[in-house]
Amino acid sequence: MASDNLVLQRYAKAAYALAVTAGETDRVGTDFRTFSETVRENDALRKHLGSPELSKDAKARLCTAVMGAEVSDLARKTVLLLIGRGRSGSLANLVDAWEQIAADAEGRLTAQVQSAEVLSDEARTRLLGELEKLTGKSITLEESVHAELLGGVKIVFGSKMIDGSLVRRMEQLGEKLARVPLAVGN
Repeated sequence: MASDNLVLQRYAKAAYALAVTAGETDRVGTDFRTFSETVRENDALRKHLGSPELSKDAKARLCTAVMGAEVSDLARKTVLLLIGRGRSGSLANLVDAWEQIAADAEGRLTAQVQSAEVLSDEARTRLLGELEKLTGKSITLEESVHAELLGGVKIVFGSKMIDGSLVRRMEQLGEKLARVPLAVGN
């Protein structure tokens, strides 16, 4: 749900700020990744955390046991705070919110690149350079091949999309042709 994501973003942002102050961003991030992976991979745990029948105290004890003694205080307190606020069903997604906040704070951005065929090293380097210049951030490319694009690339980063595919260019050409007035012959 969008509202759950916004709530997780707020908690992750606060946790990140505290982790920066404490010099523990790597440790807290690792703790969140490990915990979220455990929740995602364990169906029974995920069901218990999402169950309205299990009390908040029981969920807190369960998560404390799952996290173990080695987890950072900040990660533990964040998880327990979310449980206390009735957000235990969203805990598997906490790491996603954390990763986004960390990437923003560290000037990193991931761009999904779809192309009709595998990008050449030269095209990849040129694309990286242009995206870094455009965004002012360090870019990581996640590449995938989609033959139906016919040619060109489609790039999604953050909330933006650049569609330079041949299919889109052909659609645009068709739209332009449809607007051309036709002269009626004599």
